[in-house]
Amino acid sequence: MILDVSSIREISREIGLTGSEWLLEDLAGAGVIDNVQATLAFPEASKVSGKGSCNRFFGPAKVDGNAVHLGPLGSTRMACPEAVMKQETKYLNTLQAVERFE
Repeated sequence: MILDVSSIREISREIGLTGSEWLLEDLAGAGVIDNVQATLAFPEASKVSGKGSCNRFFGPAKVDGNAVHLGPLGSTRMACPEAVMKQETKYLNTLQAVERFE
């Protein structure tokens, strides 16, 4: 599976994914909820973290060329409005199913 994101913009970047941070702008053509940020960061080699929409997430990241495997992901357990929680679930499930990036 490929992460099907129509629009995501980079916040910062060093060489490779390590040190980069991304902000979700569109998820599988469905857009994202206004004023609700979902992020993805690679703070150090072999680690991923970010905000799912409501909760913070974290976990291992294996990157080999353009192949990538994220997870299993853990997260905090705050409750947010149903629409935000649905967006977060879709985003985190998609991230864990990713096999490569371009």
